[in-house]
Amino acid sequence: MRHIRLVWQATRGLLLGVLLITVLLPPNFLRAADRIELKSDLVGTYRCEGLNGNGQPYGGIVEIQKRDRLFHLRWTFMTPDGPLHVYGLGLVNNGRLAVTVFAFDQQGRVTVPPTVAVYAIEKAKPFTLKAEWASIDGPSVNSETLTKLPQGEHPTLPAPKKTPAPQTYGA
Repeated sequence: MRHIRLVWQATRGLLLGVLLITVLLPPNFLRAADRIELKSDLVGTYRCEGLNGNGQPYGGIVEIQKRDRLFHLRWTFMTPDGPLHVYGLGLVNNGRLAVTVFAFDQQGRVTVPPTVAVYAIEKAKPFTLKAEWASIDGPSVNSETLTKLPQGEHPTLPAPKKTPAPQTYGA
């Protein structure tokens, strides 16, 4: 008889716990769990395609790494002078990746003016990030799409366009 009472108490406690969890959890709990998974999905290498404010297309490779709650991004573009690396620091909020973008040359001069980008995260296959971005030197809002490459695929950079090297800013 004592065993039956102990089993009933344990079962009743389990049922009460499940009921409390169901009632007390916020309605967006499952979405929050999904966002945690989504954040780990962001890490990887991406093919980058976009349009500058002047309507010119560009392409490159983007690598995304996660450190704590922040994401570190590195774009690599091929120029006539060799590869150009551009860096970003971002965080995920409400299903979007917000990134500030910057680049400096060897002398410490700014080669990319202050820029912000906001990426919508699309979990469809292939995994994509679609951004609107703008920089302080241009009045337009531009677009960019990052398409995640399968793990192990070695990306190739598009050939450089015959355009002048990026303008530098600052001293």
